[in-house]
Amino acid sequence: NGAESERCARIYEGDSINHDVTAPGALIALGLTYLKSGNKTIAASLAPPKTHFLLEYVRPDTLMLRVVTCSLILWDEVE
Repeated sequence: NGAESERCARIYEGDSINHDVTAPGALIALGLTYLKSGNKTIAASLAPPKTHFLLEYVRPDTLMLRVVTCSLILWDEVE
């Protein structure tokens, strides 16, 4: 297929999107979009996993970006 050969191999892996490539930019964009908004719903979706088992499935760099993004959103609550 000509359409498949034109796809970016970094973003797409077969029919699915490579989240290791797209997540960092999406997290920074989300943090800047909701910067200092105090939106607890969005911040809760970025909270780190609650168990060690679930923590094994999150890359360390993505985890750090989630914490930074959550802190940008809940700016007034950072101590």
